[in-house]
Amino acid sequence: MLTSIVFPVLSGLVIFLVGMKVMEAALSRWAGPLLSSFLRKATASPLKGLLFSTGITAILQSSTAVTVLTIGLVNAGLLTYERTLGLFLAATSVHVSLPS
Repeated sequence: MLTSIVFPVLSGLVIFLVGMKVMEAALSRWAGPLLSSFLRKATASPLKGLLFSTGITAILQSSTAVTVLTIGLVNAGLLTYERTLGLFLAATSVHVSLPS
């Protein structure tokens, strides 16, 4: 049981957390004043954040990716927790499916 369940779960968790830290470091280095001001304008109110996140979720077609990116932006200091309300609401409530 230890080798078939615990090790894969722990190694997956470690890979996920290292990836989050790498993304946070890259975002904080990459982000300039243009990205910071764009994010401030796009998330000025919860409604604007909701509309912005709906569009990003539709483009990426993954609410999980939007949530992880939002957490990375907060950890990098580009967004505050207050500005993420609309982003999380849209990312968790919008499910995009394209017609076949």
